[in-house]
Amino acid sequence: MRRPRGVLIACLLLVSAWPVMADNPPPPESNAQKVAAFLDDSAIQFESVAAHDARPDIEHALYAWAKQGTTLAVLRSRLAEKYALPPALAGQLVDLTFARVQHHPYTVKPSEREQLLSQYRALHTQYPNLPIIRDELAFAIEDYENCSGAALDALVQGAEEVAQRQRFYSLTQCQSLLTPLTASQPEHAKFYAALIAVDDVGSPMQLASVRMADTLVSSAEGGLSQARQVEIRIARLRAELTAGFVDAATDAIPQAGSPLHDPVIAGLGVRDRLAIAAAYWLQGDARSAAAWRALAAQIPVSAEDDQQRDDGSGEEAAFDTAASASDALADDRFSSGREATPYAAASLRANLDRLLGSALAPDPSVDLFPLLILRYQKHEDRYHAPDPYWHSLWTPLLDRLAQRDGYPGLADSDDGGWPKLRRREAEQAIANCYRCAPVLLAAIRQAGESAPLSPAAPASATAPSGLPAAVMARMDRQLTATAQWEEQPLPLASRTPRPQSHPERGDDIAARSERSHPPAWARLLPAGELVRYQVDGSRIVAITASQRLDPVGELSSGGYWVSLSSDGGKTFAPPLYTGLRVYQPYVIRPTSRLPLLDGESLRIEVALRRIDPAKVMLPPIALPVVESKDDLYIRIPLAELARDSDGDGLSDLAEQAMLLDPTVADTDADGLDDAHDPLPQVPASSACSHYSEPLALVLNQILGKSLGAIVTTAAHAGGEPAQGYALGLGTAEQGADGTTFLVAPAAYFCGISLQHRVIVLTPAQQSALAAARGVFYPIEISKFELSRDGSQGVVVWSATFTGGTLLLKKVNGQWTMEEAGRWIT
Repeated sequence: MRRPRGVLIACLLLVSAWPVMADNPPPPESNAQKVAAFLDDSAIQFESVAAHDARPDIEHALYAWAKQGTTLAVLRSRLAEKYALPPALAGQLVDLTFARVQHHPYTVKPSEREQLLSQYRALHTQYPNLPIIRDELAFAIEDYENCSGAALDALVQGAEEVAQRQRFYSLTQCQSLLTPLTASQPEHAKFYAALIAVDDVGSPMQLASVRMADTLVSSAEGGLSQARQVEIRIARLRAELTAGFVDAATDAIPQAGSPLHDPVIAGLGVRDRLAIAAAYWLQGDARSAAAWRALAAQIPVSAEDDQQRDDGSGEEAAFDTAASASDALADDRFSSGREATPYAAASLRANLDRLLGSALAPDPSVDLFPLLILRYQKHEDRYHAPDPYWHSLWTPLLDRLAQRDGYPGLADSDDGGWPKLRRREAEQAIANCYRCAPVLLAAIRQAGESAPLSPAAPASATAPSGLPAAVMARMDRQLTATAQWEEQPLPLASRTPRPQSHPERGDDIAARSERSHPPAWARLLPAGELVRYQVDGSRIVAITASQRLDPVGELSSGGYWVSLSSDGGKTFAPPLYTGLRVYQPYVIRPTSRLPLLDGESLRIEVALRRIDPAKVMLPPIALPVVESKDDLYIRIPLAELARDSDGDGLSDLAEQAMLLDPTVADTDADGLDDAHDPLPQVPASSACSHYSEPLALVLNQILGKSLGAIVTTAAHAGGEPAQGYALGLGTAEQGADGTTFLVAPAAYFCGISLQHRVIVLTPAQQSALAAARGVFYPIEISKFELSRDGSQGVVVWSATFTGGTLLLKKVNGQWTMEEAGRWIT
């Protein structure tokens, strides 16, 4: 884009907060108010001084004059004088510029956009030979028509088309101005070279352009100087390395004795040279990797401050384009983060060199753990931002070193996402490539279809799943278990006319009951949302919804529970889980003509509202209902709801939800029945891993101190393993309250005592539960690795909409923890 237009979110907030006064329009603004509004709305206030001074458009000129306190009349007069315009035309252009600034491209209404564009086109028709009118129309096309190639074509016709396209590109940075030149003269390297700076380095479009330019640069039609050939070859090397095409990158290095060899080597910065060394090592060529590492060492450390040379951010100025250096400096693609990176350059260089040294000369006596967790260090952008090769080269190198040195848990597995992303980017680039040469389209497709280097797939985790085969088999049998309640049509006398639900927005049937004040006895109900209740003499039945066994994030209130009282609400029996979840597929009506109690059964009016979890937009601004039906009820015998086949104090339905065996009181056979066991699938044992103690610290950080995670193995508790394991658990009446689902290796939990129940899952079980039950968001510990000497560790975790990275360190025999990063959606 030609210039930044501010933050979209802020603009949307401003628009949404603007008062609507349809009946009483505001009074017209005074001239002074118009100028003040222009200064407030113009995005020029956010630009750098260099960009401000370099722009030749009317908005920049008016902004500079207005900042000096100039009146509207003087602004019109000065504009007429600057461009030798009739006073009336200057006034029109000032008014149009003010209007364009007020109507942001992201929030402008279609009718307003078309009106502005038609006014600019009318002026261009009236004054076809005025350059300033053509320029302003080009800016309007950039802003409001997303650089439409067809619209810009009308401005660049005639004998001077090539020069005009280059000139307008220097003003707007619209790629669609340059791509038609590749079709008209596909054998000329300079037109492909002009596209090199248009897109991000290493993107399919940029890589294809630089490959084409490099291929044609020395041909008779290319006709570019050797200096330009050197610049293009350096750009290609950087693009290939950034995209992760290590074979193509090393093939592009000029051979010794070639005219390009010495100047290309001299033009490569220290990070380029270290990246080439990494590329050779990833190819298995240790000799070439060592040679390039030595070449990197030849550059003095003081040269690290030359960010533009090392990261390639200034390379766009080297090509035969009409873009000026000031344009490149103003472009946020090249300037973003530059001010923040120099302070990290020296440490980055030293650490990358250490990585290469460890790769080239393994030393079994040296533990690489501190070096391997570079990617998780606090303020990791200190390493990522200044080095364009971090993800494409250094991450795979770190992964392979982690595998080699016995830390597979630190390696990132290849899930195929990178090749898919490249293909999507290439498809989009082809779709957006206006009037491109067929050879360029083919090159874009090749840049997207060729698979770059992927990280090595990790070996098995450091710790096994930790669960006996019998326990795993019992859990797996419950993965697809669901409550099967009888569905019946609602009697005609109990039906209530209801509005049609929207297929995507759903309706308000899951909303709270209209009762504004819950009864006094509601405080005795389990935590959650009171959905519906009925009082029948001294007998009370209440239905609540909670996420105790149904972690669904922001989607809904969770699953439905039933609480019963036989003494008018003085006491309630432990809540009973129904196995029903909001929107999976039912929603319980908060009000109904059908009585809840029918002897020893419940008759619950429901609406069938089955949603498609794959299409849910979170936070739930849209709930895509794929099946909808009203006037239904389900019959639930209370005896079936309370069934406890193994007599352990947990209902069969609750045990099924927790993947416990409802026919065996002690699923993990460790001496603690399921109702009292805080880790009912993890057998108590005195032979525990060294992960247990730091895990207790991590769990208290992630889940809060209320979890009360402490290490209580038999060795610590001085008793039987089961006795030690039971320490810290709640009362026998706990039921399923406070249950947390956690994806992590079960072996880590050996010897840990908790104050509420944790169900430990494998990633495969998590996926199976989501497939069977719909949306399911457990907490996940995706990485947990300790150094060989047990003094350091790193943990990566996530919980629905938040997550983070924790760095662990053992000091004087005690584990300490630092939060290295935190994210939230």
